Amino acid sequence: MHIASIHRLLQHPIPEPTVPLPYQKGTGYATAYLTPNQLLDFTAGEANLKFDVSTERLSTRDWIDFWVTPYYQHQQLPGDDIFPDLQGPPQNAVHIRMDNTTGGTMLRVFVVRNFVQQEVSGNSYRPYESVLTPSAVRRDTVELRLSRTHVHVGMPAYNLEPVMN
Repeated sequence: MHIASIHRLLQHPIPEPTVPLPYQKGTGYATAYLTPNQLLDFTAGEANLKFDVSTERLSTRDWIDFWVTPYYQHQQLPGDDIFPDLQGPPQNAVHIRMDNTTGGTMLRVFVVRNFVQQEVSGNSYRPYESVLTPSAVRRDTVELRLSRTHVHVGMPAYNLEPVMN
């Protein structure tokens, strides 16, 4: 499995850019997808990915978006169909993204099968602001546990499990 994500970019404070980010088409919009230097290990049946991230969002357009795809279906610029300058969703994937909900920010999970993306049941729509105060300085751990039969995304330090399926 292969992950394209921006989580490494968000682990460190980023100064206001003076040059365009890695992929920019037009003004006021940019995206950066980074690829980790290792693959998820499913040999035990369940893969576990943890990363620390700032929870501060300066705009509702600031979000984490990552895709877990079979290695042979990797895309350089995966994205939802609403972004015409990206490649669209991969053929098969698990897609985890930060989104807006009443009262704040939530994590949503989608499964893509044969290019059709469907939200998983189990999304609670509970905002992380209900258990923490967003911070640009503090880094909070997000955990993804994934197997052939289930997906779990949460913030273990806060007992926040917004997605269990």
